[in-house]
Amino acid sequence: MAAAPAQADPEPPAAPAAEPTPLKRRHNFSAELLFRFGGYRVEDLTSQGHAEIVKLARVIKEQSRQVQSVLVQGHTDPMGPAASNLRISRERAETVRKILLNSGLPARKVQAEGRGSSDLLVTDCKPKATSRQDRLACNAPNRRVEILVINTKN
Repeated sequence: MAAAPAQADPEPPAAPAAEPTPLKRRHNFSAELLFRFGGYRVEDLTSQGHAEIVKLARVIKEQSRQVQSVLVQGHTDPMGPAASNLRISRERAETVRKILLNSGLPARKVQAEGRGSSDLLVTDCKPKATSRQDRLACNAPNRRVEILVINTKN
C-alpha cells in the first residue's frame, strides 16, 4: 500500500502592511561655517555657509517624494545667559529655514527650533580651558545648526 502524499503546511496569513519606517539623516553645520561670530541673521551668513545650505536644499528637493519633513535645530555653547543663547539658537535655525524655503523647499515641510545649550557635544570645557579664547575654541562644536531630514522608507 502506498503512503499518502505528505501535505504541505498551510501558508500563514499575510501580515498587514506596516507603515514605512522613517529614515533620519542629520546634517551638522558649525556656526562658524554658517555665520560671522555671534551672528544669526541672513546678513550674518557667510558666503560659504549660504552656499552649503543651498546645496543641501538642492539634494533635499531631488528626493522630495520621500521627504516627510525637515527640522532645523539651532544650538549654542553654554557661555553667556541661557535666555540669550536660546534666542540666538532660534534665530539661527529660522535664518537657515528661510534659506531652505528661498531655495524651493515647501514651508509645510520645514520647521525650525532653537535648542540653546541643551544638547552639548562637548561638556568639559571649563576644566580644560583657562582663558576665554580657550573656552571659545573648546566649545566650538557646540555652536552648530543641525538639519534633520526625515524620509519615508522606499
